[in-house]
Amino acid sequence: MLERLRETAESLLGGSERVALRDALSSDWVAARRVLADLTTVDLRPELPYRLVWADGLRIDPDREPAWLSDGHLERVHG
Repeated sequence: MLERLRETAESLLGGSERVALRDALSSDWVAARRVLADLTTVDLRPELPYRLVWADGLRIDPDREPAWLSDGHLERVHG
């Protein structure tokens, strides 16, 4: 399970240190929901070097799925 979570995080980061959630989520709500669940799990696992950082408030875009999104990001933690 940890390896799958690491692969998910690394594929979204794509070699960067940080990726915005709005760029990491697909426009398909079912797929976006799965990615959000995986990233939440990644963030809660201290043995994995990743962190979710959430911004205050929500951005609403009715032309997008999900239509609401935080200006948060996934980042690699060095430590």
